[in-house]
Amino acid sequence: VEVKEFDEDRVDSSHIVNVKNAMLYETPSGSVNPNKGILVNELEIFGEVPDVDKNGKLFVLLIDVRDGYEPGVSETYVAGYFDPLDQNKNKGNYSDIIYIDTNPANTNDKSTLSVVAHELQHLIHYNYDVDEDTWLNEGLSELAPRILGFPVRSFAPFLHDTNRPLNNFDDSITDYTKVALWTFYFYKRFGIDMIKPLVKEKTNSLQSYEEVLKDFGFSGIKKEDLLKDWFIANLINDPSLEDGKYGYGNAVIPEVLSDHFSANFTQGENISDELYSTAAEYIQFYSGKDISFEMTHAFSSQFCVALIKHATNPEIMISEPCPSPFSFSDSLFGITYEKITFIPFSTSIKSSPETTDFTYSASGKGGYEEEEIAYDGDSVSFYIDLSDYEAAEKFTLLSEDSRLAAIKFNVNKDSPVTIKVYSSLYGSPLAVYNNVVPDGGTWTRFNFDEDILSETSTSFALSISSNDNSLGYSHTGRGQGRAYLNAGDGFQNLSEFTTNNGVTLKGDWLIRAVIQKPVVTPAELVIEPDSMYFWNNEYQLSFEIRNSGTEMLYWYISNNFPDWLDLEPIEGLTLDKGDKVTASVDRKNLSPGIYELSVPITSNGGNDSVFISVLERNYEGQQAALLPFKSTFNDETGKILLKVFNIGLYEANFEFFTDSPYLEFYPSQGFVPYEDTVYVAAFLDRKAVTEPVIPAFFYNGVDTLQLNFIFEGKIQSVEKRLSVLPTVQNPFLLSEQVYTTIRVRLISKKQPSLVIYNILGQEVKSFTFKNYKPGLHLFRWDGKNDKGHWLSSGVYLILLKQDGKIARRKMLLIR
Repeated sequence: VEVKEFDEDRVDSSHIVNVKNAMLYETPSGSVNPNKGILVNELEIFGEVPDVDKNGKLFVLLIDVRDGYEPGVSETYVAGYFDPLDQNKNKGNYSDIIYIDTNPANTNDKSTLSVVAHELQHLIHYNYDVDEDTWLNEGLSELAPRILGFPVRSFAPFLHDTNRPLNNFDDSITDYTKVALWTFYFYKRFGIDMIKPLVKEKTNSLQSYEEVLKDFGFSGIKKEDLLKDWFIANLINDPSLEDGKYGYGNAVIPEVLSDHFSANFTQGENISDELYSTAAEYIQFYSGKDISFEMTHAFSSQFCVALIKHATNPEIMISEPCPSPFSFSDSLFGITYEKITFIPFSTSIKSSPETTDFTYSASGKGGYEEEEIAYDGDSVSFYIDLSDYEAAEKFTLLSEDSRLAAIKFNVNKDSPVTIKVYSSLYGSPLAVYNNVVPDGGTWTRFNFDEDILSETSTSFALSISSNDNSLGYSHTGRGQGRAYLNAGDGFQNLSEFTTNNGVTLKGDWLIRAVIQKPVVTPAELVIEPDSMYFWNNEYQLSFEIRNSGTEMLYWYISNNFPDWLDLEPIEGLTLDKGDKVTASVDRKNLSPGIYELSVPITSNGGNDSVFISVLERNYEGQQAALLPFKSTFNDETGKILLKVFNIGLYEANFEFFTDSPYLEFYPSQGFVPYEDTVYVAAFLDRKAVTEPVIPAFFYNGVDTLQLNFIFEGKIQSVEKRLSVLPTVQNPFLLSEQVYTTIRVRLISKKQPSLVIYNILGQEVKSFTFKNYKPGLHLFRWDGKNDKGHWLSSGVYLILLKQDGKIARRKMLLIR
C-alpha cells in the first residue's frame, strides 16, 4: 500500500483483508467457482503469472494512480492497470505487479475488484504472448470479472453501434463492450476449457481462435465462420438453433438497435452507408406488408448478407458472397411473419480497417410512422436512486389514430426494473411488466406487443420502478405537471422533491413514449397461388385471397362456373390474414380430357382471376391431351413448344393440322407412349402472316379440338418470295442438339426441290415434300448425308428451287 494512502485514511486494514480474501478465498455468487478467489480462479482459467523475478509472488499495489483526478474538476480516473515495463529488469519495477487505484476507487467496492480481475488477465497473458493484439487481450480481460461474478459493463453500447471493426480497438467504452461480447460468445459457445489455450496461442488476432478451434477438433470452423455466426447470434440469441451457434446459451444480452430499424418502408428512397471490415450492420423492418428489398454494394467476395425472418421458428438465409444487386421480395411479409432483418456483414480481415459502400431501398404496403415524445432535452443531468420509488412521466397522444408502441428510458445499470402503463396516475395501471432487464448507461427500448390504451384514450403515463437502479433525470425546468414521483403516498409532482444538496427537481425523467401512426394504403387483391392443377385422382385444392393494403378488402366470386366445379366460400372480408377458398371437382361429371377455365374474382381492391386446370384420364381407351400453353406469337417469338400428354391406355396417337399457309407443326403427328409426353414445335412464318388469329386443330385420338394461335406482332405487307428461313438451330452443334429444323416458304403448287450442298458444291442431302401447297414447310435434319453417314464440320448451303426461282441460306455445322 502506498504510505500516503494510509496517512490520508483512504486505505486501512479492512481494505487489505478484503483484497486478500477476494484474491485467494472467495468470489461473488455468480462466479464459475465462488469458493476460490480471483487469483486461484484465473490461474486455472487463463494460466500462470510470469514470475519474472522468480520469487513466486504477485504484488497487488494499492496506490493513488496519477491520473489527474480532482473532485468537482476532473472526475475521470484510472481504476487500475498492469505495466509491461515491470517485466523488464532495466525499465520497470521488475516484478509481477497489478496497480489498483484508491482515490477515488475503493477496494471494498466490488467494481474495484472487477478491475483487479481484469488486470490480472493482462499480466497472465503477457507470460505467454507479449505481442498479442490489443482487442483480443482486452476481450479476455473483460471476460475475467464477468465469469468471476463481479460487476461488469453492459454490452448495450456496442449492440447499439455494431458497425465497428472487431479486430480494431480505440479504447472507447463501445469498443470495450464489443470485444467483451465477442469473447463472451466464444466462451458460452465452446466452454471454459478453450480459454487457457487461447491465451497461450502464439498466433495473434482472429487466427488465434482458428488455431485453438483446430486443436479441439473444430477444423471445419474458420474465423470467417465464427464472425458470421456471431453477427447472427447478436440479433436472435437463440441457442436452440444450429447446435447453439446462434445463441449465448442461457445468457440474456441486450437487443440490437440500429438507425436502420424502421416501422415503414423507404418507398424507393436510397439509403447509403459504409460497412467496416469484420463488422455488421442491421437493417430491420417490423411492420407493413409485401416487402421488396434491394441492395447494391461495391462487390467483394467477403461482403455477405444474412436474412432473418423473425417467426416462432426463425428462418435464416445467408448469401455469401452477396451479389450486387441483392434483391428480395416476399408477399407473405406482414401475414405469416411481421419482422425481417437484413444483416450486411464483412468477413474481410485486415490489420487496418477498410470500408465497403452499400446502398439499399425497400418498398411495401402500410407500416407505421413512428415518433418519440421526449421532454428530457436529450441530456442527463444526473441519475436518481429509485430505492423502490416509482417515477412517472405523463404524455398526450398525437392523434386519434395513434397507438402507444414502446417506452424508452435511461437507467445507469442493468438491474431489473418494473414498467407500468397508466391511463391516470390516480388509478390502477393498465399493464405491468416485471423484471425487465435494461441496458445500463444508455437508452433502453421496450416494445408493447399489444394495444394497451383504449380507443378513446388521449393521455397516459409511463412509470419506472426498481429497488436497485437509478433513473436518469434532466433539469429542464419544465417538468411541472408531467414528471411525477410516488415515494409511497401516491404520485406527486416531482417538483415537490429536492436532492440531498437542496436542488428542487423541476425537470423531467428520462422516460420517453414511442407513438405509432398507421400508414394507410388502399385494399389490394392478391391471389396465391393464382393457378391450380388437378391431376389424376385429385378432388380438392385451395387458394388464398389476401389483402396487401391496410384498408379492409371485400371480395366475391360470381357462381357462373361449370357443374363439375364448386368453390367455397364465394365472398368475404379480409384485412391482413387472408381467406382460404376451397375448389372441389366432381369427376363424375367429367369426360376424359383436360379442362381449363379462369374464375374471375371481383373486389374493392382490384379484379383478378384464378386459373384452374383439371385432368380426367381415359380408363377405357387410347387418348392424348394437350397440356396448357401460351398460344401467343409476337415479333420476337416465332416458335411455341407444345406438350402432348398421354391420358389413356397404351400408346395414344395425335395429329396437328391447319389450313394456314404460315403455320406449321413438327412433328405434326405421331404417338405418345403410355404415361409419357411428346414435345411438338409450332412454327409461324411471321413475315407471311395476314390475320392476328390463326386457327389450327388437334386430334387427340378420340376428338378433334380447335386451337387458336394469336399473333401480337406487326402485320406487314405479305412476304411472297420463295425463301429459306433461318434454321433452328444455327450453328448446328451435333454434340448438343439432335437435329436442326429447316424452314422454307413455297409460293406456288409446282414441284419444289430442297438440297444441301457442301462447300465444294457437292450434293450431300436432299429432302422430299409431302405436298406442294404454298406456305410454310418444315424439315428436320440430323447432320447425316443421303447414305446415313455423319457429315464433317463446316459451312453448308441450303438450296430451294421452285417455279424457276431459287432461294438459298448458309448454315454452319459443328461436330
